[in-house]
Amino acid sequence: MFRDAGVARAAPNKRPRASFLRFVYPAPNACWQLDATEYVLTGGRTCVIFQLIDDHSRLAVASRVAAGETSDAAVRIVSKGIAARGVAQ
Repeated sequence: MFRDAGVARAAPNKRPRASFLRFVYPAPNACWQLDATEYVLTGGRTCVIFQLIDDHSRLAVASRVAAGETSDAAVRIVSKGIAARGVAQ
């Protein structure tokens, strides 16, 4: 998009080789990843969408919407994932 507009130059030699490899944990339910994304709702209010994902299968272990990206919200989604799938190994 920026290259098409003539605002940026392509520099593929800057991309690290590791970025070409997708990380996959070797065993299912052994390593989870927590991600949070801020989302703007209609009317301008913001919320944060939390997703707890299994690093092997990319299964969404648990999802939650919270008012902000807080440690309390993170603990709640991990607890929800544990209740649904058991403790990650």
